[in-house]
Order: sequence, then C-alpha cells, then structure tokens
Amino acid sequence: MNPVTKALLALVALAAAVGLYTAVTWSPPDDGVGPRLRFAEGVALRYDLEHRSRQRVAVPELAGGGQAPQMTADARIEGQLVLRGLAPADGVQRFALRFEALTAADIRVQGQSLLDGASLVGPEAVVSMATDGEIVGVQLPADAPQALHVAVHLVLSEAQVRLGDGGTWQASETTAHGEARARYRRAADGFDRVRDDYALQAVRIAADQTTDSRARFAVEQGRIVRLTADEAISARAAGGGPLLLDAESHTALVLIAVETAADRPTPRLGVATRLGAPATVGDPRAQALRERIGDLDAAQARAMIEQAVGGRLPEHNRTLWRLTALLRTDAALCAWLGAFAGAPGRTRVARALALDLLTSAGTAEAQAALRGALDSEATRATDGYAVLYQRAGLLTRPDGQTLDWLATRHRAPGPEGQTAATLALGAAAGAAARGPDLGEAGRALAAGLLDEALAADDPTTRAVRLRALGNAARPEHAAAIAGFAADADPAVRHATAAALRRIEGPAARATLVDLAVDGDARVQGRALTSLGDRHLSAAELQRLAGAVADGTLAESSLDRVVDRLLVQPDPAARAVIDAILARDLRDSRIKGRIRSLLGG
Repeated sequence: MNPVTKALLALVALAAAVGLYTAVTWSPPDDGVGPRLRFAEGVALRYDLEHRSRQRVAVPELAGGGQAPQMTADARIEGQLVLRGLAPADGVQRFALRFEALTAADIRVQGQSLLDGASLVGPEAVVSMATDGEIVGVQLPADAPQALHVAVHLVLSEAQVRLGDGGTWQASETTAHGEARARYRRAADGFDRVRDDYALQAVRIAADQTTDSRARFAVEQGRIVRLTADEAISARAAGGGPLLLDAESHTALVLIAVETAADRPTPRLGVATRLGAPATVGDPRAQALRERIGDLDAAQARAMIEQAVGGRLPEHNRTLWRLTALLRTDAALCAWLGAFAGAPGRTRVARALALDLLTSAGTAEAQAALRGALDSEATRATDGYAVLYQRAGLLTRPDGQTLDWLATRHRAPGPEGQTAATLALGAAAGAAARGPDLGEAGRALAAGLLDEALAADDPTTRAVRLRALGNAARPEHAAAIAGFAADADPAVRHATAAALRRIEGPAARATLVDLAVDGDARVQGRALTSLGDRHLSAAELQRLAGAVADGTLAESSLDRVVDRLLVQPDPAARAVIDAILARDLRDSRIKGRIRSLLGG
C-alpha cells in the first residue's frame, strides 16, 4: 500500500466519522420477519450534526526499518445532515444523503486541508441498503470532487446498524476501521451498541488493541431522534511495542424536522463502490493537486517568491502547500525557480526557500532544477552552503540522476564538505531503497557506506559513515552497526547510537541499552534519545536501575531516563524511579520532576 493510498485510508478510517446511525429508521416487527430498516420515499429527515474525530496511524512503508512515522487525520463537521428516501431498486432500499448549512467543515491529512477548494454542501450521494442495515453500494455524482467522496464514506462508515430479534443480539460489522464485533441491547428508550474485537485494516501485524466504542440512540415512531456515539481505539505492536493506531471520535445528532422531500434533479451518478472504498475521480493525484493549487498561477507564484521577505510567504504554510502542488504540474516554473535560487545576489534565506520548494515538489524537473541551483557558482559561494546542499538528501523519491550526482559528490565533495556530502547520500540511499523503482540502487549505495565504515582506519570517517547509515536506516545493517558499539572512540559509539535510532528489533534495542549505560555521558544521552518509546523488558529496566544506583549513568542523562519512564509505566520501571530518588543528586529539579509526575 503506497503512502498516498495510506493517506486516503487514514481519512476513511477516522473513527466513527459523522456516525450515521441516523441513516435508517427502525420499525418493530410487523410481518413475522423481524425488525428491519426502512426509508419512506419522498420523506426527508433533517438532523443537527456535531462530529469531531482524530486519528494517528503508523505508516510502515515509510519507516525504512525504523520506527514508522505517524500519518495524522482529523475531521470536524458541524451543521445539518439531510437523508431523503428514494424508491427501492434491485431489491434493496435507497436513500440520498447530503450536507446542508455547515458551520464547520474541516478534514485534514498531515495538517493540510483536503477540502481546500472543494465544498461538501449540495450534491447528494445515493446509498443502497439491505433491509438488515448492510450498505451494499455508494454512488456520487460523476463530477463530485474527491473530497466529497471521502466525506460521504466517512459519514457512512458507521451506517451499518444491524437489527435483530430479541432483547440482545450480535453482528459482524464492516466499518472504516475494519471488521468489528457489535453487541446490541434493546433498552427502554432505544438501543445501546458496543463494538470490540476489531480486525483493524490499518494494522498489518500482530497487535494488542484497546477499544471503547459505545453508542446510544433514542427511537420514536420508527425514527432515530437523537444519538450520542463515542469511540476510542488504540493498537500497539504485540508485546508492548510501538503505537500503531490511536483514534478517537465523538458524534452527536438530533432530529430537528421530518419533511416532505422536494423534488431534485437526478444527477449522472458514477460507479457504485463498496463502503470504505471511495471512488477515485479521474487521476486522484492530479485532482488532489488541482484542489491544492486552487486559483494560484505561475505568475502569482513568481511574484510571491521574489517578494518574500526573510524567506516568509503570505499565509506561509498554506502557500508552501499550494506552491509545491503547482511546481509538480509546471516544469517551466521548476526551471525558473532553479535559476532564481542559483542567481547572483540572492540572500541565503531566499535560496533556502527556493530549494525547499524544489525538494518538496520532488519531480524529475524539480530535481534537475535543484541540482543546477546547488551547482551554480553563486550558491556554492553562499555562507552555510553545507546546509543548503543537504536539501538534496531530503528528497522523498530521489531519481537515478540525483543518486548518481550525490554519489559523485560523496566521492569528491565540493564546498559542502565530506560530512554533508556523505550524510545527504545516506538519506537519499535510504529513500531510494524504500521506493518502488530504485530500491536495488539505494540498497547498494547504503551497503557501500557500510563497507567504508568497516574499512575506515580513522574514527572520524567511521563516525560520519555511521551517521549516514542512520539516515539510510536499513534493517539488514543492524548487526553490523551494532558491532561498532565496542569501538574505543566515544564519537564512534555516539554515532552508533544515532545510526540505530530508526531501526527496530530486539538486536538494535539491546545495543542501545548497552550504549545507554556507556561510560561516556554523550553516548548515554544519544542512546536514550534513540530508544524513543520502545518498550523495554524488565531485565533491561533493571539494568538501567543498576546503572543509576552505581553512578554509571551520568546525572545529565537522568532527565532522558525519566522521559523513557513516561512512555512505559510498567511495574519494573519503578525500580529505576526508586534508584533515581535514592541517589544523591546535585540537581534537585530531577527528583522534583519525578515527584510531580507521581502526584506528590
């Protein structure tokens, strides 16, 4: 699953987004076949709607063997939701869904609005539903923007209320998070529902999950008149590993009117899709770029960049987001920006802004412009060139020409110096190794850096190569990198701890624990930072406690030890806390911090 698809799934999987339990009405059994869900043709139900949700999901395909970065998705939708009964078709009932009078409509991925330039208000989705509540198809107008497809599936992700006979029943339900077991109970004022035991679609490995999912809906005259639904789901890799999924949602709806539905023209509908799989409109990447760009054109972009003061643009973050999209569609603008960055007389911050935009755009044309700008005499003469040069190591998908260029600079550095050239090559090698096209080339470059580290006679070369290997983050190098933990030079051991920061697994963790009790305080601090939020075993925690008690762990490292305990409230962690509290420290703040965290 590529990261673009992951981003879309992260949106669709926002927990209980606009929980559309209200998408149905319920009638008591009157025909001997049990409760069923019904819509009346020509009748519209109008609801007040309040919804908030957030989700953080790990993206293993971007991890490079280390800790997976988090994809964030957030939604807030407030206003009115209208559900209009349609004539049955093909043996199933149908209803239309639309948003109206929205006072808040915000859906974001990685902090960027998916709704930029699009509207949720107006168009109707047509939903086909079996009588037991299963949604069997979702259709939107053929010209509906991608954002509306996603929003409708967010709404419908909780629409499958499965009704059964008796006072209690169970059902297996497909939601945006995956398959869940739902347990229903008929109460005096409606229904209660609890979901648990998710087969989480965003989590592809064995995981320990915690789910608190509760809904209550009140029913009057066969219609749901109000609803409160709250859900929280978290999942960690089995055995207390890193966090894979963290999601929360709150939804409240109140029926405010039952209306005679006004006639509406029937739009030309697109293909029906299953729940949780929004249709793509044309090329989804191209449409997403168009929506991001909005009314921005190349002339406006050039003017803004030329007039940027101190490297700042109007509405800086949003404008960067739009400019990056425009650069991905405009090769001529990439060439202009490269020439702008490489021209004499530019300030360092102006060059940095232009190079950042080219790096973020990342197309072949943008990379060519980036290389040209970095090769220009004016840029090479800029103070702080090494920092500018390392933009090339931040490319998400370096192409073959960029890899060759970086490899050449690594062998014969320019004004950036050997360290900057090597670190940039390591980062690009790792990015290429994780990509779909140049994986073999990236792995070969990373392996070459490892060979250089193993063959190096001087500690400086070993340390720089190890830091570059940390940028590459190849899991197959963990054992070889761990061998440098015994190096006599503390700079090499420090670089070893840095090199393992994004490589998971028990071997990497064990090496970092070894380095956390190293005799050098800087090595200790780097190792504790690299451990991040990895779950430590009782034996490893006991080892830290012993190093605290005997003074091996420097006082300057104890704040990082406390940070580790904040993410691991295991009983074994108490031994480390007690060892810190028992130790005679010059800095009383550390003990005060612990007592504050323990509530006194």
